[in-house]
Amino acid sequence: MRISRESNLTLVEPKVLAVLRVLIDHAGEVVSRDQLIEAVWGNPFGSEERLSRAISLLRKALGDIRGQHEHIETVPKTGYRLIANVQPIIIDPKTPSTTLGQFRYLRVVMVACLIIVSSGLILWGINLWGPISNETSPRKAPSAIVSKALDNSIAVLPFTDLSPKGNQQYFSDGLAEEILGALATVEGLSVAGRTSSFAYRDGDQSIEAIGKALRVNFLLEGSVRKQDDTARVTAQLVRVADGYHVWSKTFDGDLNDIFEFQESVARSIAEELSPTATKPSTGRLARLLTNDREAYELYLQGREMSRRFGRQEKLTAIDLLSKAVERDANFADAWAWLARSHLFIPITDPQQDSGNHISMARFAVKQALANDSNVPMGHYVSALLHDYDLNFDASFDAIERAYAAAPNQPFFAIRRGFYHLALGYVSAGAAMIEAGLLLDPTDALGLLNLGQAKIHLGDVDGGMALIERSASLGFAPAGLLRCVHLANTGRPKESYECWKELPAVIKSRYPDALTTAGAWDDLGRVYAMRDQGAVNRIRSIVLEIADTPSIPMSSYLFGVLQAVGETDTYLQSFIDRPFLLNASALRLMWLSPDDPRRVTRDAKFPEFAQRLGFTRTWQRHGWPDYCYNGTSEKPNDFYCE
Repeated sequence: MRISRESNLTLVEPKVLAVLRVLIDHAGEVVSRDQLIEAVWGNPFGSEERLSRAISLLRKALGDIRGQHEHIETVPKTGYRLIANVQPIIIDPKTPSTTLGQFRYLRVVMVACLIIVSSGLILWGINLWGPISNETSPRKAPSAIVSKALDNSIAVLPFTDLSPKGNQQYFSDGLAEEILGALATVEGLSVAGRTSSFAYRDGDQSIEAIGKALRVNFLLEGSVRKQDDTARVTAQLVRVADGYHVWSKTFDGDLNDIFEFQESVARSIAEELSPTATKPSTGRLARLLTNDREAYELYLQGREMSRRFGRQEKLTAIDLLSKAVERDANFADAWAWLARSHLFIPITDPQQDSGNHISMARFAVKQALANDSNVPMGHYVSALLHDYDLNFDASFDAIERAYAAAPNQPFFAIRRGFYHLALGYVSAGAAMIEAGLLLDPTDALGLLNLGQAKIHLGDVDGGMALIERSASLGFAPAGLLRCVHLANTGRPKESYECWKELPAVIKSRYPDALTTAGAWDDLGRVYAMRDQGAVNRIRSIVLEIADTPSIPMSSYLFGVLQAVGETDTYLQSFIDRPFLLNASALRLMWLSPDDPRRVTRDAKFPEFAQRLGFTRTWQRHGWPDYCYNGTSEKPNDFYCE
């Protein structure tokens, strides 16, 4: 959806426009923050951060200058007020409109408001009716065949929530995700990953553009209207090459039998794609997760909240998922996501009762795998816990089990590649990540790791392009690595300027002692220029931090230790001061832009590798790219180049 101001056209999300709609309905009146959150997101899915972001985007689209709010006024400690002049208008449905024509699958009937502002006119449209019926003529897309699309491939886009109160997006997302997962089990069918497919929520890109970006031949779009105990799903299978509706149907299902409902949707689509895909098996495609409908809805809400950044969101997820497993103690997927939510609390805020949340994560993942040994998220969380316990041999096995349970889900393929990087299998790990990114090209972590691996393997331009892409998706660590790699490609001044422009979120991930004006500037000089004076000053600070147990360690600090050459402290602190997501620091040993094998050449590295289980993995799966077994009589004797 768009906001038009003079010659400027700004694409905005429907939730952002929904905030504008509430303000329009109360033009000139103060609308409290709580009112806006409840009206647009509904508790518990609204948040102060989301509202602030929506207001910021609206002001930008309206042309407000920072500190000079001419259209939306902030009322301190209360809320917001629309101070622009608003006049309602009605658009004749028979009148052609370029703006209306941009919307996909709309009946051309709109209600709009005209906001008269100092800089121009804004037309705001609301979709009131959702997808067209089966009888409507199919949309005509550009006729060019999309090149490089994967054979027999499909992307499942997020379904639109058309429920009366508009508060069932979590259910619509959950339904689309389960259908995506079911289709991923069909032999011969490539299914785009959730991260990339759901990135096209609420967009107005053409079918051709989405298909080209996701490298697929077909798109599945739809809407969900959920009311009381029933749901109606309207779905359209669209061929990317010409926009033709290969298949379109409306399903009516009883929510008390939601999994049979999902199965019928997935099977109909899979059979429609035959023989382009192998005929689906007679077994189930959609998994039976629970027989308790309320537990399932709690699970969908909890999973949605668990994916969001922030401690409060994770706590809300824990509450919802705990209620789900109270209703069904055998609900393996709910246990797995409960474990994930507990584990990510101390990652989000390391100072907050980490021990208790880690213990709860251990209990929950044990319950998940006891109920279903093939729950991929359970094995993934298990791998993260083994990392924390410094047992990377077990981590490697756990991520292999996660991948084996869901080999067609790119999330696990990409994380499998990440663990190969962490244990030194750089070439193999890069190939695994690259294969995963074919199905999920907007996985920012995958893009960053593949970019670093490519630079390490000699493809500097290709690696930098991937890191730039990751940063463009809003993944803050990619911006940091971009600065570092600029220095290592002979551009120290650009690297230093890049460092000075890093966002506050990156700075917040370092201890206070490194973020004073002088220390932060020195750290930039260490990475960008190898300034020896800065190296000495930063070394003094980081050694003191490493010797202070109350300051949590992180991969960022290990990056600093490596940058100033403190390899002994790096190895010892990793063992003495375990932290969650520590595999990221291990990856630095092999992908460090300064000297990728500097830590591995340390005299203490063999003992370190044995303590963390590296050697057990290497003896079973082969030695990594730069390390070699000494003798068959002494398998723990090895050296690294």
